Amino acid sequence: MNYTHHERAYTSMHMALVIALVGMTSKAKALHRLGDPEWLSAVVSRLAPTPRWTPLPVRRVSEIIELLGP
Repeated sequence: MNYTHHERAYTSMHMALVIALVGMTSKAKALHRLGDPEWLSAVVSRLAPTPRWTPLPVRRVSEIIELLGP
């Protein structure tokens, strides 16, 4: 995906991670965390370097949410 206000296009892996993140925070009834700049920054800084070839990206999101709390 390409957005004109972003420096570069997002990969399909990044989109899968975002979808998983929103889904998991919703399931945990913690969508308010997406509006918390410190929490979201911590999550994004851990997810952004995820390589395209990473198996089970949803597991990566789950591990990070467990680490930081929903």
